[in-house]
Amino acid sequence: MASINFDEIEYAELITFQTVAETLNMSVAAEKLCVTQPAVSKRIANLESRFGIILFVRVGRGLQLTPAGRAFHQELLKSMEHLHRAFITAAEVQAEPVRTLRIGYDGFFDIP
Repeated sequence: MASINFDEIEYAELITFQTVAETLNMSVAAEKLCVTQPAVSKRIANLESRFGIILFVRVGRGLQLTPAGRAFHQELLKSMEHLHRAFITAAEVQAEPVRTLRIGYDGFFDIP
């Protein structure tokens, strides 16, 4: 695969993929995401076509992850955990007390 342009990746598509991978049903995923089933299908199709990978196959009335889909899902979960930890770490650093340097001034250098 060629290099990935991260500007092309839409967060909504990743969350949609994650939800479909967990439910293996586009209608159930659509309900959970509060979007329509065609919107879910389109997001998955866009993700697959943009990166040239097949993530799901239809099995009866449901879906099954392809080997590529399983691998992508596992790596996406790791990435989401890293992102979650990044926000927690940033919040912890932000919560640390900030020291302020105060400099006294008595007016000695006032110029009339």
